[in-house]
Amino acid sequence: MLPDKPLVWTDTNLSPAIAKWLNEHFKVEAVSFYKLNFHTASNYVIFMKAKESNAIFITKDKDYKELLAKFKVPPYIVFLKTGNISNADLKNLFQKSLQKCLDLILKHNFQIVEIG
Repeated sequence: MLPDKPLVWTDTNLSPAIAKWLNEHFKVEAVSFYKLNFHTASNYVIFMKAKESNAIFITKDKDYKELLAKFKVPPYIVFLKTGNISNADLKNLFQKSLQKCLDLILKHNFQIVEIG
């Protein structure tokens, strides 16, 4: 079971400023891969560390979907299907849909939720 204030990791394909913004606008503990010093780590290593931490990923990287299929949850994934997007547009997308994504994961045990 995930905590009330879930740990959310934002992938290197998202600005570290997004994690800071998530902390200010949602009841999450968001940390960027850069702050975790994961920007050069392999997807497998990151996935396994997230599994240990019971984290939720926000990513655009399809490799994590494959790792999830192989190794199961945790971690949980919010998968962005947006392609390149400005931080302002990404924030707008999150304001509209991130809470619902988190609810699907936290309350309904979805392994992955896709938005975008």
